[in-house]
Amino acid sequence: MASQDVFVESLRELKAEPVAVKTREETVEALRRLVERVSPSLTVLAGLPTEVNQLVKGALSSSFIVAEELRPREALAALQKADLGITWAEYGVADTGALIEVAYDDTLRLASSLPINHIAIVSASRILPDLKRGMAEAGDRVSRSVPGRRPVVTFISGPSRTADIEGRLLLGVHGPHAVFVVVLGWI
Repeated sequence: MASQDVFVESLRELKAEPVAVKTREETVEALRRLVERVSPSLTVLAGLPTEVNQLVKGALSSSFIVAEELRPREALAALQKADLGITWAEYGVADTGALIEVAYDDTLRLASSLPINHIAIVSASRILPDLKRGMAEAGDRVSRSVPGRRPVVTFISGPSRTADIEGRLLLGVHGPHAVFVVVLGWI
């Protein structure tokens, strides 16, 4: 089974909702459907590569803000108002369904963890086979960074979850209630 297929199945096991797309046009359509389903009043975009950023903006019908354009003092208040975050994941990990987010400031991390809904976008070419390789890539990114500009690496594994002492699993308690992952087959 190909890494992308394993990744998609692993995401489903984590209660995340994967959407694989093969073209830019499919990407816009998939994003439109997801955004309509969530019906956000405010969307925050963060960490998206230029070409993907343009496609995402074209798919949005609601108001949005770009986290990187906010001044640090504005960022937290703006991000707290957003009910949808759309972010870029550097890697996906096939065997666990984890997304690896590499952030150089808190806006990207907050855009993926504060809103009640999160759409992560990842390139199919950046899906790694296993966690060992994911940890190696993340470690390499940190070790290659310059002092004073070290990234924070976050592994995202679906909607937030917690269990009480009786072992009852609850989703969406301390973070996104829903996580959607758009896997781009064209980059």
